Amino acid sequence: MLISVGFSNKKIYGRCFSTKIAGNSKSLLLEKMKLIPFIFPLKERLKIGVTEMNMLKNQREHIIHHQEYFGYLDEDMYDINNSHIKIPRDSIFNTTFMYYMQNLLSPYGRWVITFIDKLGNVEQGVDARGLYKEFMFKLSEESFSNKLGYFEESQMGLLIPTRDALHANKSYNYNSTYEFLGFIVAKSIVDDIKIYPNFSPVFLNNILEIENSFIDLKIYDPELYKNLVMLKNYERDVENDFGLYFNLTIEENGKNRNFNLIENGDTIPVTNSNRLTYIKKVTDYYLSYQFKNAVINFRNGMSKVINMDILRLYTGDELRQIIYGFDKDVFDVSDMTYNCNIIGFNMEDKKEVQCINDFYKILNEFSQKEKEKFLFFCTSLKRLPLGGFSKMNPKFTIHKSHSEFPTSSTCANMLKLPILPYKKLKDSLLYAINADAGFYYA
Repeated sequence: MLISVGFSNKKIYGRCFSTKIAGNSKSLLLEKMKLIPFIFPLKERLKIGVTEMNMLKNQREHIIHHQEYFGYLDEDMYDINNSHIKIPRDSIFNTTFMYYMQNLLSPYGRWVITFIDKLGNVEQGVDARGLYKEFMFKLSEESFSNKLGYFEESQMGLLIPTRDALHANKSYNYNSTYEFLGFIVAKSIVDDIKIYPNFSPVFLNNILEIENSFIDLKIYDPELYKNLVMLKNYERDVENDFGLYFNLTIEENGKNRNFNLIENGDTIPVTNSNRLTYIKKVTDYYLSYQFKNAVINFRNGMSKVINMDILRLYTGDELRQIIYGFDKDVFDVSDMTYNCNIIGFNMEDKKEVQCINDFYKILNEFSQKEKEKFLFFCTSLKRLPLGGFSKMNPKFTIHKSHSEFPTSSTCANMLKLPILPYKKLKDSLLYAINADAGFYYA
């Protein structure tokens, strides 16, 4: 049974954002960062962002403890609660979207997940955050797939919204869908879960209300950028040699239509004197105008969960990496060795010590894809939180197992590792991470 309450993001987060900081030096620092964020190193801006997220999560924990201690929730003081969600594995997106449209997903409370298998059976296990992490990744994977058609890959392989025109004559409410997608992404940011979509900075600049420049067109469409550079630098007669007008031919529902970049643009030729204006108009269309409704609704969804002023501390590319993960190895094995607990192993037993060393050696031999699968197997995450293993909560743990096969407890970020010789250990790890059997004891 889901718990339905009314949600007001400003009521909870506004208090967390203003009163917690006011009156100390952080208030002044935050205000400076908001005005001129990019003169501060990313590391410092990330610290402020993480602090704000933690304040929101601490506020949430306080509310949960209030309910547990007093046995009730004072809704005049707190408009927040947990959402208990039953999710069929073969209908993750549609079911979650239905909950959202019925106002049954708390922006701040915990989402407690129960999976329903393809046969309609409730999967075993209690969600102590492992199932939730798996759910968020699989939801994002389905939500931003080409199959649904709300996002597509740019020529650089980064996600951008499909053009508004492609949705114009559809019967469904695509505004609510983009709002829902923004809501999901913001929820993942607050809960520090790296999810599937690798967004284009062009799109995220729009979300942050940062104007894209001509150079950003190179990220979106390198060929178009190259052609416009050639037009910009052309030394002969632009009007006669190019034959361009201030209009574009846009494909919409299988048909071409004319789009004027300025009033009566299809009658105004591009010349040497006005070509810079033409280049600016074309850039604005492709980098902003063509999906402006999607951006507005996506931003509205995000703002239900998070104060957008915090996200404006970052550039579009920085926000991309906060959502998806930083552009480097999935994880550094040495980072794991310094930031993990080892439980149950006798460090005076040569066989057990050799097993741990073999385990680290095997991880170093894994491909990036295998590392990603390993991380997901142990934690239900495909990317580490900001700061790597040192910021993982609970701390990553390698626990001695008496079975003959590696298992995991994703809620505890725990790998249960048996004592095996090198070859058998590697084979069993590879089998485990590729089995994709689900997380019944997460």
